[in-house]
Amino acid sequence: MKLTPARVDVVVWSSIYGGLLVLGLGLAVQRELPAAGWVIAVVGGLAALLGVVLIGVRSRMTDPAAKPDPRAGGTADTPRRTP
Repeated sequence: MKLTPARVDVVVWSSIYGGLLVLGLGLAVQRELPAAGWVIAVVGGLAALLGVVLIGVRSRMTDPAAKPDPRAGGTADTPRRTP
């Protein structure tokens, strides 16, 4: 399985939203079963934290589908010519 930026995006947002949902569930369960509620809340918080960390990982990945725009001009060493 190749780890593409699109797949990382899916894991990031699934982890964040799913983790926050489980965190809320854990806080709700905590009223009746305090120990189980804390365990569920911690697992949800860790999942959300994983998503936040993966945002940093995704920001450092290069997208192979993205091609440089030839209209953008030269490189940093060569100045762009204006018509």
